[in-house]
Amino acid sequence: MESTFRTPYILIFFVPCSGIPLVCQTTPLQGAQVLHPKLASFFEGHQQNIRCITQSRDGWWVASADEGGEISLWEADRGVRRWVTHYGSQPSPKIVFSPDGCYLAAFVKSERNQIGLWDVFSGKKKLVIDYGDTSILALAFSADGQQILAGGNDRIISFWDVKSGHLIKSVAAHDHAVFSLALSEDGKQLASGSLGEVKIWDPETGRQIQNWKFTRWPLVSIAFSPDGHHLAVADSVPKAGPWQGSLALFCPKTGKVEWTLQGNGQGKSFACLAFHRSGKCLFAIGSELGVEEYDPTTGRGIGYFQTMGLPGAMALSPDGKALLVGFDQTISTIPFGFFR
Repeated sequence: MESTFRTPYILIFFVPCSGIPLVCQTTPLQGAQVLHPKLASFFEGHQQNIRCITQSRDGWWVASADEGGEISLWEADRGVRRWVTHYGSQPSPKIVFSPDGCYLAAFVKSERNQIGLWDVFSGKKKLVIDYGDTSILALAFSADGQQILAGGNDRIISFWDVKSGHLIKSVAAHDHAVFSLALSEDGKQLASGSLGEVKIWDPETGRQIQNWKFTRWPLVSIAFSPDGHHLAVADSVPKAGPWQGSLALFCPKTGKVEWTLQGNGQGKSFACLAFHRSGKCLFAIGSELGVEEYDPTTGRGIGYFQTMGLPGAMALSPDGKALLVGFDQTISTIPFGFFR
């Protein structure tokens, strides 16, 4: 979404049936932008900037990781922190819930790189997988929750048994590091993102299904639509100064590019993608202190939410009613209707 600032107007809205005020700024071209919302709940307790958020499929738990090496588990409905653990300082931490919500996996950086598996209810570490000198950049669970999938700078996607921690199989995936992984909801498609390259795999056999080039930059975030018919991809330009990030939508079956958006060359980039449960909305963290909403059919920008700090992570609630956005050291729930 292009940003052209003009004279702002200050508006005050109230959340229906609650009396909660929202102080908003709007411009003629951009529409309403919420600057200082009093939202339904805040998750507070991190001491450093939050870089990863995930919510269990049953909606009970929220997990967050900051760049200082702290992982927190929260009760989703009350924002109460249940336990805290440390995984070692990591600028881009990775955490993911098992499908049943009973376990949390994370990349643990110590003397040797590891994948840690925690029991959600007790906070105790259940399993440690030694990953050697390879930095882990992407994590995912298989659809049945029996395997942890990992990708990193060794250019391999590895499949690990959750019970024993043994390696089941490994797939030589890309010529460069594996920056991102995503599994379709039915578990039949696995997407991996590398340096400008996207591939689709059969997770059961490790057979490659699709392969196409996108840009020449690291593909830091990829996300399947709920029906698995679309794959959203965002890249990151690793250089100082203005960015020119890209966001695109692919068809996993045909490899056809349905649309592409380019950043405005003035600090505009995209990251941390999430589809709404309906499949009719695609959310992306923009580099302009906000979360942007797009129509997946056309790529047209249809909503924008400006946070009170730089967004570092985002996750959509399983029921599709709210976004969890991490800005600075705080997580806030943003009701879906605030984008409209």
